[in-house]
Amino acid sequence: PQHTPGARAIAERQLKERGVELCTGYDITHADSGTLYCSDGRTLKYDDCIWCTQGSPQSWVSSCGLQTDRHGFLLVDQHMRCSLAGSAEPTSVFAGGDVATVAGHERPKAGVFAVMAGMVLWINIRAILRGEKMVTYWPQSSFLGLLGLGDGTCIASRGTLATEGKWLW
Repeated sequence: PQHTPGARAIAERQLKERGVELCTGYDITHADSGTLYCSDGRTLKYDDCIWCTQGSPQSWVSSCGLQTDRHGFLLVDQHMRCSLAGSAEPTSVFAGGDVATVAGHERPKAGVFAVMAGMVLWINIRAILRGEKMVTYWPQSSFLGLLGLGDGTCIASRGTLATEGKWLW
């Protein structure tokens, strides 16, 4: 869901050409050898399963006393600072990467956002320790996604664009 319709269509076509059955939209509650069990009582039999899910926060996040977003990730300001649950006042606790969401700038849990937040985290933690001014983090709005297809080609997507080929990899 985080890629363009064009990128999804290319991926679905590539899977189909390789004899892979794609099943989406199932709420899987558990699995055992060869069977996936759905919340609505359906079961899916499989020989091999590639189970792709959205990112989710670790269990400790909900009980740490810090403010979280609607998905349960730590909510940080644009200086990467957390606030106590129920408070808008920032603390001296910093967070970034997949564990955090920047307030007002929700982004997919993708490595590029974690990498870019890392520099701001370093600068701002150092600034706090030195008594200097912190910098403001403005997360980029899109990113280049590359999905390797295992044969030397890949699917590339950015914004509303999607394409495929060896020259991209």
